[in-house]
Amino acid sequence: MFRVFVAGAWVVAAGCSDTTTAADSGLPDVDIVADAAPSADVPGEPCAPQNDPDGDGISTRYEGSGDADGDGVANSSDADSDNDGVPDRFEGGHGQAFRCDAPPDDNDNDGTPDFLDTDANGDGIRDALQVAPSPAQPGAGAAPALDCYRASDRGVNRDAANGWSCHPFDTDGDNVPDYADADADGDRISNSAEIAPGTAAAPTDTDMDGVPDWRDRDSDGDTITDSQEGTNDRDGDMLPNYRDLDSDGDSPMGSEQGTDAAEAGDNDPATGANECPRELDVRTLDLARPMPDGIPDYLDTDSDNDGLGDREESIAGTDRCNPDTDGDGQLDSAEVAWCRNHMRERCASEASTRIPSTDYYLILPWMGAQVARELEFGSNLRVADVYFISDTTGSMGGVLRNVQSSIATPRTGLIDSITALIPDTWFGVNHYDDFPSGSYGGGNDRALWPVCSGPPGTPRCIANSGIGMQPASRAMDVQATANAIRLGSGGDGPESQVEALYQTIVGDGLFDPSNPMACTGDPGVAPCWVAPRNCADGTYGHPCFRVGALPIVIHFTDVDFHNGARDPAVPTGPFAHPYTGISPAPHNINDVINAYNARSGRIINLNASSGTRCEGMRPSGRTSGRPCYDFRVLAEGTGSVDLDGNPLIFDLPGGGATVSPAFVSSVVDAVNTIATRVPLDINTIPRNDGANPFGVDATRFIRRRTPSCQIAPPTTAAGPSPRAWPTPTPSRAPTSAPSTGWCRARGCASPSSSRTTTSSRAPRRSRRSSARSSTWWATG
Repeated sequence: MFRVFVAGAWVVAAGCSDTTTAADSGLPDVDIVADAAPSADVPGEPCAPQNDPDGDGISTRYEGSGDADGDGVANSSDADSDNDGVPDRFEGGHGQAFRCDAPPDDNDNDGTPDFLDTDANGDGIRDALQVAPSPAQPGAGAAPALDCYRASDRGVNRDAANGWSCHPFDTDGDNVPDYADADADGDRISNSAEIAPGTAAAPTDTDMDGVPDWRDRDSDGDTITDSQEGTNDRDGDMLPNYRDLDSDGDSPMGSEQGTDAAEAGDNDPATGANECPRELDVRTLDLARPMPDGIPDYLDTDSDNDGLGDREESIAGTDRCNPDTDGDGQLDSAEVAWCRNHMRERCASEASTRIPSTDYYLILPWMGAQVARELEFGSNLRVADVYFISDTTGSMGGVLRNVQSSIATPRTGLIDSITALIPDTWFGVNHYDDFPSGSYGGGNDRALWPVCSGPPGTPRCIANSGIGMQPASRAMDVQATANAIRLGSGGDGPESQVEALYQTIVGDGLFDPSNPMACTGDPGVAPCWVAPRNCADGTYGHPCFRVGALPIVIHFTDVDFHNGARDPAVPTGPFAHPYTGISPAPHNINDVINAYNARSGRIINLNASSGTRCEGMRPSGRTSGRPCYDFRVLAEGTGSVDLDGNPLIFDLPGGGATVSPAFVSSVVDAVNTIATRVPLDINTIPRNDGANPFGVDATRFIRRRTPSCQIAPPTTAAGPSPRAWPTPTPSRAPTSAPSTGWCRARGCASPSSSRTTTSSRAPRRSRRSSARSSTWWATG
């Protein structure tokens, strides 16, 4: 007795010549018994019938009398000894052509031959699961155990010269059936690896197409075969490439751009992965000779090598396979960077939008030849924060009207006129009266009004309040704030100029920190004289000056200061008009000077005292009721002087009492002096930008720095001014002019501008220039 698998059904037959009929499945009957065999074993020949009762080509000396599957049929008579669905004649080795004297196959070398091993290849999947096709495979329902096909279809027929041949499934066609193949789909990834993290009974199916990964040549369905993608994890996201829909992790979230399928090049897994035909040669940066780099796009985070990652290209709308999307001769990476810095759009996708020739940038070729470019820069003032602050006690009504009528007038007003001198200027306005205490000021006065955090008329901005720094584009907000200012009263003559100027540059407030009530500037919360200002993003002072902008305070008053300059005859004596009875004690004029020097701030003092001349005067002492001496001490102490050493003190026409264009001209001329004719301490020490996201020390690319001459010296009718400075020295200006001309600096007439040469390749060792501590005094 033995069992035979015929056309999808197992039947039992008595004797080799008996015929047994099963239900017709539409497939031909298959004879799996040897056509003829010798009566005795012959070395190298098939087994004799008496030594192979079941005709499976395995001698009884290997099959023995045991019953491996416990079905009551001895192995020697059982066509499928381990009942795994694979007939012994396949598991033995080579079907009916098997050599009777050779031991049967043991694919996993575990000591159990395959015909007795329910997991012949040791991959964790029972053979019974591997002999059947996956439901999504062609013909899955026709033959649940064997892959039956005509001999002519495969070109190989192990059993018969003609007709049909039935064998266990061989997914990759390598002549090793799946049950014996450790890599059934031939993708160079083992079955056991592709089953995980699933189980043998429920193996992983990454793309959920009904074909488990161990039988799927494209497990993630991205049209790139597993054999191409492999088990590496390019983007480090804990998914191997063959299971990762975005192997290099360059796809923006929620976008199909940058996925492996998008970067594959086509929808045919049989073709190789795509590689951009136009890739920049990073050693030469030559746009005219693009060439592939050998890295397929699905593994390349910068497919065209232009320095702009594929993810960034998707966001910017540029072509990830073209280093110069708009064909304007400028790399996408440079144009996109410029766009972001200048808040522009489509720089790299529209040829009409280019980086201006005056803007400086350098693209560094990777390990390529050095590229040098000169950067010329000067000390012209380009970024400033201008803050108008005025005494608004009763006598200052004319100045207030002038400010209100001219601050935001288009083209001819203060804001537009100053912006024409200093391109990047922000503006603010505020005012002060005096301390609302005793005889100093009335109950509605303030030593400095708090800055509101919203437009005038809103709950966050009370009347008579100031406004912090605003760009010129918000000139009308500054105008509205100025319009809301009303005159205070003031009591005695001197006012709170010192405290107002100090709090403007520092902003820490003047109040009793032990008071549990919050200090908001309301005098009803005593003592809370000046509210503190908490600025964000590193800005500082009461109006929140920008870091990197020169703070310029334009100060209007017509009277001398409380806590003002000491009598020069008694340098250690009391400050002029000292406050008493106010706690905490208000600041003095020396505190103001130190605070402005710490921030390199400048003060322009505008005299509104009608009939009093302060401009051009150098008073050696105080004149009662006049601000001139306090102005001079402030100006000289804070370096608020012009190139000739003249303090930045200006008289308003008519004391500012009458609204006229001359008021604007006086203020603008004062600012122009700071923009063009003040001494600036020019230091050539290079500094790396800490915001650089790549951690590269850019200063190592600077090769040399050279002062050059571009600005003419100040002159008088008799020639160069004797206040013009010669050879630059650290920390101070020279006091005498050279005999041969103005400002000698290593053979250069003026160090007002410098030339820096940069190289694309950093030196092996960092060397600092010998001029690293040099300081030049120059025109602005």
